[in-house]
Amino acid sequence: MALRTTKSLTRGALPLRIRDVTVTFTQRRIALSAARRAEASTTALARVSLDVADGEMLAIVGETGSGKTTLGRVAIGLQKPTSGEVWLGAERMADALRRDLRGTRRRMQVIFQNPYESLNPWMTVASAVGEPMIVHGLVSRSGATERSKSLLDTVGLGASLANRYPRELSGGQRQRVAIARALALDPQVLVLDEVTSALDASVRGQIVNLLLDIAEERHMTYLFITHDLHLARYAAKSAVVMQHGEIVERGPTHQVFNSPRHPYTQSLLLSNPALTSRQRVMTPDRESE
Repeated sequence: MALRTTKSLTRGALPLRIRDVTVTFTQRRIALSAARRAEASTTALARVSLDVADGEMLAIVGETGSGKTTLGRVAIGLQKPTSGEVWLGAERMADALRRDLRGTRRRMQVIFQNPYESLNPWMTVASAVGEPMIVHGLVSRSGATERSKSLLDTVGLGASLANRYPRELSGGQRQRVAIARALALDPQVLVLDEVTSALDASVRGQIVNLLLDIAEERHMTYLFITHDLHLARYAAKSAVVMQHGEIVERGPTHQVFNSPRHPYTQSLLLSNPALTSRQRVMTPDRESE
């Protein structure tokens, strides 16, 4: 399925600013002697700074272990930085979470890689979508069902699936349910953590097109974490490339993919010859937007 691209979105203030963020994970190791213990640390992010514009779909690409997922978790407050700060609008993330934990969480949602693992197998589709709204006090339990059906329609699923269980759905249908559940809280920032990697190639384009439509209608900010360079190239307006916890390249997507400056970005593109060959055909339409 051919991918559609977003129309130009009105740019506003920078709702998300990441400043000099470092994340270090420490692991304790027990040596051969029980009396001796050692600690090993791993730096997942190293002094990362990033601005994400209002309404932007930013692709974060890189190989496994490059720090993509950690950056996404830091951006929405699921991972506390070892040092550095994250700002949401004019307020520090840490202050916003202390002031209003539930309200801040509502503004930022995440959709994970495997929809089956992120959905409760014992809850119907309608319950899975409606539960966040009930927990946050947005609707009554009786009103959650109708709201859930409306959201299912938004993501291209009929209300007839409302009483189904995740095990009765295909992978693409489950991911649409996960998207509906995230939209239930009307977030401003949505982290998409490898949302298409567990899906068949024929379904990936459908899911990305759905996400682009939703971003356009709701003026949402997306962090699109992916190792799929093809999807990143045609779905996002801007991209950052990560290696070993650092951002090695950033800029408009067409620039990063057509004229990469960093050797690591060049090696990523060379490892995907299908993408490189398609650029010659599809780049002009992309750059003319």
